[in-house]
Amino acid sequence: MLQFTLTGRLTADPEHRTYGDDNTPMARLRVASNQPGSERTDFFDVAVFGDNALGVLADAHKGDKVQLAGNARQNTWTTDDGETRDRINLTARRVELTPHQPATDTAAPAAAHTATATPAR
Repeated sequence: MLQFTLTGRLTADPEHRTYGDDNTPMARLRVASNQPGSERTDFFDVAVFGDNALGVLADAHKGDKVQLAGNARQNTWTTDDGETRDRINLTARRVELTPHQPATDTAAPAAAHTATATPAR
């Protein structure tokens, strides 16, 4: 069995689909990731099924950091033109999200967290 761990950012909001005769919920994720020390960005399509998919669909948004772990399967087929094609399908079994924090003015948070101490009596 081929397993993977992938850390990256969502390039779009998750796409909602269903799978199979029982219409199992499915979330399709597009993830951008860089190898340490590399300027090249790789893009991956990842499927998430069932309750994990419902959680991702409710909570994940474009720009969120994700850490995914799951299984990978390589599919090979022949096109109508006789060319052999390969594709690796990723299915996440574990999904961890870190919401995207937009850049803010640094002065505002400092003021918001300033507290005045009241002497105890």
